Amino acid sequence: AFQMVTDTMTGLSKTLEQLGPDGKLAAAFGNLGTIMMTSVVSALKVMKEEGKVTATSLAAGFAAAANIIGGIASILSAQANQQVAAVDEQIEAEKKRDGQSAGSVAKMKSMEAKKDQIKRKAFETNKKMMIAQAIASTAAGMIGVFAGVKDPLFSMPLAIASAAIIGAMGLAQIAVIAGTSYQGGGSAPSAAKPSAVSVGSRSNTVDLARGNSAG
Repeated sequence: AFQMVTDTMTGLSKTLEQLGPDGKLAAAFGNLGTIMMTSVVSALKVMKEEGKVTATSLAAGFAAAANIIGGIASILSAQANQQVAAVDEQIEAEKKRDGQSAGSVAKMKSMEAKKDQIKRKAFETNKKMMIAQAIASTAAGMIGVFAGVKDPLFSMPLAIASAAIIGAMGLAQIAVIAGTSYQGGGSAPSAAKPSAVSVGSRSNTVDLARGNSAG
């Protein structure tokens, strides 16, 4: 039943994306619903099957959180793009109406400044969301390593080393994202798709190499 719903929502979202900024915003809401449904159901399934394994449960929770954060970021990005498109329409209308007089030029300049303000705010919001998603994904990966430990004497040192590597990669990713700055121009920043976080029955993995870029 869940699969039928998610397939329907995915197909509808793809159709909506073809309808311009307004359609993309509506599609983003549909995508978030799909992400929340699949992520939460997956996390609850893991927690039910291995409720006694604290590491597995925690990793599943962080993985679901990372995916949901990515979905929310997509909605905010689509909303910003919708606002930018609306301002662009106003500018084009002003060009057709006049576009030459000092008053008209000043009006268009004001609208360009408004558009830049929207883009700047969208960039900073998306940046914070990407950092939050990277933190959740890194936590899921680090904690998930310990879910697969069967022999503490031999496996624990390797698990600790693996978790440290994942943590270092996560910190590097966060540092890159935090170091980006708004350059102006172009379209409102698009949120990257949620990181691929898989939660297995005995182990959890986070592919940080394919995670969100800083762009």
